[in-house]
Amino acid sequence: MVGGFRANDACGTGKGFGHMKADELAFLNRQLAGMLRDGVPLEGALRGASREMASGSLQTELGKLELDLAAGIPLADAIERRAFPPVYRKMVRVGAASGDLPGALLAAADYFESAAELSRRAQAVMVYPACLLVVVTVVSWIAGWVFRTVKLTDFDGGFGRLGAVPWAMPALLGVVALAWTTIQIVPAWRHWIAWRLPVLRDARVARAANTLSVLVTQGCPFPEAVGLLGEMERGTPLAEELEEWQLRMASGTTQFSAIVAGPGDTSLFPPLFRWLVAQAGSRLGEGLAAAGQFYANRSRHGTEMLLHGAMPLALVFVGLVMVAQFMPLLAWMGGLVDQIGAD
Repeated sequence: MVGGFRANDACGTGKGFGHMKADELAFLNRQLAGMLRDGVPLEGALRGASREMASGSLQTELGKLELDLAAGIPLADAIERRAFPPVYRKMVRVGAASGDLPGALLAAADYFESAAELSRRAQAVMVYPACLLVVVTVVSWIAGWVFRTVKLTDFDGGFGRLGAVPWAMPALLGVVALAWTTIQIVPAWRHWIAWRLPVLRDARVARAANTLSVLVTQGCPFPEAVGLLGEMERGTPLAEELEEWQLRMASGTTQFSAIVAGPGDTSLFPPLFRWLVAQAGSRLGEGLAAAGQFYANRSRHGTEMLLHGAMPLALVFVGLVMVAQFMPLLAWMGGLVDQIGAD
């Protein structure tokens, strides 16, 4: 069993982390947990943390939360009125209800630190190739323009052109750079490619597993955790799949593998993910945590291989392109040297 479904007990709504940065949330929660364990009242801890933060949406929400608590509003109700990530609001509510708010805040800090690391690696995979493509495309087009317009004086007093450079390579690079940039700008394309490139897909699987794990471990029933993750991923392929999970659970499916795979096994989550979770048996939170750690490590390894292996090869390719673009100039210089030698 993965837990009973309670349709009216929602974990919250929203999408992702909004305008709040995961690393800032991680630092904040670790700081708050430390102050609470040192005996500082929650209102005082919020006030102290807010004063040390740079101005922004997170500081604003902390200040409003402090005012709500000072007005006598219970923490579980006050946190729901604020624009924090839905997964965070749920964890705070559960921690307050269990009497272990510092423990819940530390769990939230670990979760947001992991999310921040996965996000940084995904950005490196997407942004670094785009920068290389843009640079080599711009330089390639500049070289083509220069060689078509600039005249060089030879030693006989005449003028000669270096010759027209073939535009096939600059045009091809321009198309590739435009396509890659468009993928990053258009959300639907970005989500599509993220679930098909192995390095990015592993990061997405790890993030989903970590989110479900931290919610289930903190006491959120699995169907509710799935619903919350679906709200966070609204507009992505994962949100559509999570809706199918909910339908299967509502129809009475209780085995995790059957919930994830469904008829035809077209799940975004690979069979290995389901196997890793199933190894924990009834300890669903532990199984999801193990799967999340496994895919986070795979994503980390893949990113390092890409940045330290494939990227140097990409730089070599860029160098070859530049040499090819400047071949007319090199040929002219070679002819000039021969002419000097002949004189």
